[in-house]
Amino acid sequence: MKFLVWLLVQAAAAVALSLAAHNPGYVLLVYAPYRIHLSLTLFALALIGLFVLSFLAAQLLIHAVNLPEKVRRFRTERAEEKKRSVLFGALAAFLEGRFSEAEQAATQAMGLGETSEVLPIIAARAAHSHQEIERRDAFLAVVDDDSAMKRVAQIQFALDERRPAAALEAVQALRKSGGKDHAGVLLLELKAQQQIGDWEAVLDCVARLEQRHALESERARQLRRQAWLEKLRANSGDAARLMVVWKAMPAELHRDADIAGVAASAFGAQGNASLSWQIISHALEAQWSSRLVSQLGDHPATDARNHLALAERWLEQHPRDAGLLLGLGKLCAHLQLAEKAQKYLEASRELAPGRAVLVALGRLAEQRGDSGGALGYYHQASISDGRG
Repeated sequence: MKFLVWLLVQAAAAVALSLAAHNPGYVLLVYAPYRIHLSLTLFALALIGLFVLSFLAAQLLIHAVNLPEKVRRFRTERAEEKKRSVLFGALAAFLEGRFSEAEQAATQAMGLGETSEVLPIIAARAAHSHQEIERRDAFLAVVDDDSAMKRVAQIQFALDERRPAAALEAVQALRKSGGKDHAGVLLLELKAQQQIGDWEAVLDCVARLEQRHALESERARQLRRQAWLEKLRANSGDAARLMVVWKAMPAELHRDADIAGVAASAFGAQGNASLSWQIISHALEAQWSSRLVSQLGDHPATDARNHLALAERWLEQHPRDAGLLLGLGKLCAHLQLAEKAQKYLEASRELAPGRAVLVALGRLAEQRGDSGGALGYYHQASISDGRG
């Protein structure tokens, strides 16, 4: 089909040329004393040729006039392309952990005239990774103080240097400057509050991060548990505040063995032995803990005999629990049941020799008037403690 069309086109062109060649018309050009006779066909071709030449000459002139501008634009585009290439190289090197290369590339890009604030931030973070503090601060000084990237970098640097107060100041400055309080900033604030020991603020950060689904549930649970544990320790010397913290704590944490152990010791030291026992027993009902049950005799209550009877029933279920045997031994020692206490403590020592049981044996020996035996146990406890 294409061949047929091409054949028809060629035939039409041949007919047109034939008609043009036999065209009887002519053109007379007179410029005294000259006269020029041209065939109409030749004159038309000459006009067409002149038009084409004029058009080409005009195009050439336009290109010649625009050439300097095109050269400037080309050079500018090449320079911008090079700056972008160096910028992306710096970013790639930083993300890959090649900090020296990242700093060099960022410095090169800035030297080429790249004004993006990403570059000095990359250079500052890279210098920080090599503990080049002066160079880091010099790069940061280039960036405007209201830059969110600069504030976040300052927070991270302060945290790495264990300066939580400075980190929190940077967090507040970021918020005052209108920076978004996104999850990344909250995570940095959480670390700062942990370092500074403001556990109420830690709980607040955890709650806000959970609302934004920026913290895994298990991680949130661990952080909340740590915060309440530290709050108990911080208030263990004040009975009233200790009680406020204990009542404010979520009920499920009361059954945590570590938290129950700290709370029981704190309340026992404040003279509230009854609550101390209650805390231990409730936690053991939820989940058995050998470490927690060993605290049974640390702060015995007035009804210690009832407690002893209950603990001995536990022994039927956990006959080889060293912690339970240690707790029973201390309870018996408090109740002046020396032989029974000796039996329980020796059994505990046989299962798990350690400083706590040796100290308990030493105290029992003192209680029985055996100062030599007590010194021997204390000496063994000191050796065991040194090895630990």
